[in-house]
Amino acid sequence: MSPARLSEATRQAIDTALTLLGKVPTTQARILVTLLLGFGTAVRYWLADPGGWAPSWEWLGFLSVWAGIDAAQFYGKRVTHQGLPTTEGPAA
Repeated sequence: MSPARLSEATRQAIDTALTLLGKVPTTQARILVTLLLGFGTAVRYWLADPGGWAPSWEWLGFLSVWAGIDAAQFYGKRVTHQGLPTTEGPAA
């Protein structure tokens, strides 16, 4: 369906959704999703029959890499928003 055929209500809904998505703090959202995935994996493991289910090494590796990327993004944003040191001498 082409954008010209969308109704006005559909266009407004899409515009509202994109506006809300644009305002989401992405770093916090990524960290929340990573924590939920890790917590969900742990709960699934704890609730499984003894010796019945264990997460694959690929899944655990994915979660580890994803958490590392989140931590690096969080650190990178904090470092870049601290401001630049001044190069001027002391005020006279």
